[in-house]
Amino acid sequence: MKALILGCSHAAGDEMYKDPSFAIDGIKKWNFGYQNSYPVLIAQQLGYRPLNYAIPGGSNDAMFRIFYEQLDQLTPDDVVIACWTGIDRTEIWHDLDQRWLPFSQGQHTFHPIVDNEYALSGLNSGGQISLDCDYQAYREQWGRYQVNLISSKLNKLKNILSLNNLAQHHSIPVININSFCPIKCPNYIIWAADESFWDWADRNHCNRTDWGHYFLDTHQRFADLIVTNIKNKL
Repeated sequence: MKALILGCSHAAGDEMYKDPSFAIDGIKKWNFGYQNSYPVLIAQQLGYRPLNYAIPGGSNDAMFRIFYEQLDQLTPDDVVIACWTGIDRTEIWHDLDQRWLPFSQGQHTFHPIVDNEYALSGLNSGGQISLDCDYQAYREQWGRYQVNLISSKLNKLKNILSLNNLAQHHSIPVININSFCPIKCPNYIIWAADESFWDWADRNHCNRTDWGHYFLDTHQRFADLIVTNIKNKL
């Protein structure tokens, strides 16, 4: 049984390696988050094999796109753990480099990616993408002219409804969680927690990095909460 994990940097366990309790070097520090983020811990506690397709800076658009790409590989014995993210994000296809580029507010770099056994959407390798300046200029225009509260909320809602309805059509269960930026959804969309990962961690005064990411203990505690909430519902 597999758990398809979708989300952004929180689902990728970004910066988890900075926890002062650990001493992690080299590639292991990047893998650590992908192996120990809260959706991975949820999957393992429920008896699923985690497949972590989360993307740092990733969008709700990317989450639906990856789900659709992987749909043929899923069965009713599997589960989708959808860790929905911020509303001011999207992605664009980079034809020359043949990859998707995540667009988010405040982002300043795009890097080439390499295959990784834990980061299944690829791991940033450093360096520069082709035509980097052009794509950065386009990202800035997108942020200035296309991001607004109403359309961005509707875009997140569209992705949530599309993924859940298509999954239901194929009898694939979905665990819906907000990593942050919750929005109002129809009552038939069932959430595994009443608040987002970010809001829960902030309310509990959990330690975080300068970029707003959390450490292993916070991920573990939130995963335990989710499992307690849903264990008897799957």
